Amino acid sequence: MKINKILKNYDIKPCGYQKVGKIVIVDDHGKKYVYKEGQIDLQIFDYLKSRNFDYMPSFLNGKMDNYRLSRYIENFDIPSEQKMLDLVHIVALLHLKTTHYKEIDLDFYERIYDDLDNNLKYLYSYYTDLITTIETKVYMSPCQQLLARNISQIYDMISENKKNLDRWHLLIKEKRKQRMCVIHNNLKLSHFLENDNCYLISWDKAKIGSPIFDLYKLYMNHGLDFDFETQPIETYVDEEGRLRAKGTTLGADDGMGVAQMLAILADDSLKHPPLECVFTVQEEVGLCGALAMDKSLLHSHRMISLDGGGEVVTGISSAGGIQAVNTITCIFKKQSNPCYQLKVTGLSGGHSGGEIHKEKGNANKLVARILKEMMNDGVDVSLVSFNGGAKDNAIPRESAAVFASENDADYLKDLVKEKTEKISVEFE
Repeated sequence: MKINKILKNYDIKPCGYQKVGKIVIVDDHGKKYVYKEGQIDLQIFDYLKSRNFDYMPSFLNGKMDNYRLSRYIENFDIPSEQKMLDLVHIVALLHLKTTHYKEIDLDFYERIYDDLDNNLKYLYSYYTDLITTIETKVYMSPCQQLLARNISQIYDMISENKKNLDRWHLLIKEKRKQRMCVIHNNLKLSHFLENDNCYLISWDKAKIGSPIFDLYKLYMNHGLDFDFETQPIETYVDEEGRLRAKGTTLGADDGMGVAQMLAILADDSLKHPPLECVFTVQEEVGLCGALAMDKSLLHSHRMISLDGGGEVVTGISSAGGIQAVNTITCIFKKQSNPCYQLKVTGLSGGHSGGEIHKEKGNANKLVARILKEMMNDGVDVSLVSFNGGAKDNAIPRESAAVFASENDADYLKDLVKEKTEKISVEFE
């Protein structure tokens, strides 16, 4: 074997091998070594040693060898939180000891800003086109429903990133130097070993660059780590007063009810009558799980719903939900009259169950009301299309109808303005 010939050059007498990913751990009667194919640039290690940074393995092979061989480093079992802090400390030391500055041209940061700004504009345009197409559909798929429900949050994130980008631009646009240093460029906890000393391993991607890229790579590898078996959900209140969770979704609403039922089922010390716990899926996209359930499987005579009331709130009644398809006989006819769009936008909307008592405006109803009143006033209205609402369980905040009419456009505008002013007074 090739590896045996190489090991013989270093007077290593292997008695066992263990392959872990791309490396081979060689056992020489108690002494261990790590072998890996591929050449590594040892010049960067020489440079780091010259800068008094020695938190990396020592290689036995030469600079021109097409392999790498180093002594095996034992790794102590250290809590991941402490290990992460130690890793950040070592990386900060790496950046500090190798920091230097290079001159940049006048347009360097402007190009970065323009690229990022154009990316944000593209994202806004992309999601606007996407949601416009989705909202024209009579029936939405589950993924389309999910996007429609969260489009306002997507817009908020794009807007917040734009604000942060502008603030960064104000701070950086006059600078003419850029901080550079050696970056590991592949940071993760598995590449950091600790015993009596600390060691960064896996330097294959190391290079000269901006220190922010090390932090970015570390965040991408571990920023969303969450162990549901051992870690409790940590909550916080954001700047807008909304309760959120760190590192995961909050799991409120149905998740809270599921957790309560599972806790009761798991606790044998609780005294209670026989229980039947029902868990259904796809509520938000149309109560699909509840509609498909075989009710004959249940034998209970009393039901307690745990859908989002919270621990100290009890709902004594609730708005129901129904999906219906109404088939109406229509008379279609050719039209040569001009078409107009009547559109209601900017309403606050709200949950059809939790906010139905607040008498919020329903965009679908308002469009239909205006068209009906126009027809009562003798206006010629031939309906072309009517689309409104993006969610099954929300009060529509936008709706649009296209109609053909022989009436004058200015007359129609004045009539619609009169009726919308009247409606606006009702909702003050």
